[in-house]
Amino acid sequence: MLLKAVAQRYAGALLSLEQKAGGLDKLEKDLELVATTMREHDGLRHALESPTVASSKKHAVLKGVFEKEISSTVLHFLYVLVDKKREEYVETILTVFQERLRERRGEVACHVRSAKPLTASIRKDLEKSLKAFSGKTVLLTEEVEPELLAGMVVTVGDRVIDTSFRHQLREVEDRLSRVE
Repeated sequence: MLLKAVAQRYAGALLSLEQKAGGLDKLEKDLELVATTMREHDGLRHALESPTVASSKKHAVLKGVFEKEISSTVLHFLYVLVDKKREEYVETILTVFQERLRERRGEVACHVRSAKPLTASIRKDLEKSLKAFSGKTVLLTEEVEPELLAGMVVTVGDRVIDTSFRHQLREVEDRLSRVE
């Protein structure tokens, strides 16, 4: 919970810097580049998160890797994270930032796990239902998970709607175990 609270604070600070960073889209793109780079390069992430590496060295590494790639505002934001010993929060800050950005734009991220790929008509109906449910533009991502057997699991924000056959089987199993 502390991680999320800290990330909320920094994400809010980032949103307030949008003009200096060249707008929200540029800010989001820069942060995604930083998070992706850290995710794909373990050595970079470990060096930045290591308490034995001096802050000045971390600044130099960040400058060398990102100076020509991201806005100076985002680079200086990363310096602040280093100085405050919050380097490990970068991905969480990006996640929270994206949530707040979607909220500001009137969008909602929805993730659908289904036993089989969704057909175009099911996808369209689902998007329409989710838009009516949330009142926002739906950003739908899909994942095929055959273990669900049939049906789907829809995640909208912190809500989960599980209509999978696997879930229904578990409910029946729970009821039967209570009868005994």
